[in-house]
Amino acid sequence: MKILRNNLYIILEISPSDVKSNLITELNILSRDKNNLIIDFSKTELQIHKDFFKKIIKKQTLNKKSLVFVSDKYINYDDLNIVPTLTEAIDFVEIEEIERDIERL
Repeated sequence: MKILRNNLYIILEISPSDVKSNLITELNILSRDKNNLIIDFSKTELQIHKDFFKKIIKKQTLNKKSLVFVSDKYINYDDLNIVPTLTEAIDFVEIEEIERDIERL
C-alpha cells in the first residue's frame, strides 16, 4: 500500500500484496484528514465492494469531499465514482472542487 499526498487529494494505491484488514485500518486513518480520497485498485485483483466502503462513503459525503475509485475492471456501481485511470480520478476531484467552490459563491 502506497500513500501519496497532495494539498487537494490523497491517493491510496492498493498493491497485490495488501490485505483487507490493512486497507480498513488505513482508510479509517485517512478519512480523518477530511481530504479528497482516490483509491487506486488498478494494480490489484481486489474487488470494489460497495458495502465494504459504506462508512468511508458516508464520511466523505458529510465532509463534502470526493471519493474516487480507479479500476477498469469493476464498473457496476452507478452511485460510486469509478474511473479507469488515475489521471481521470485527479480530474474528477478537481472538477468536484471547482463545483463546490462555485456553490459557495
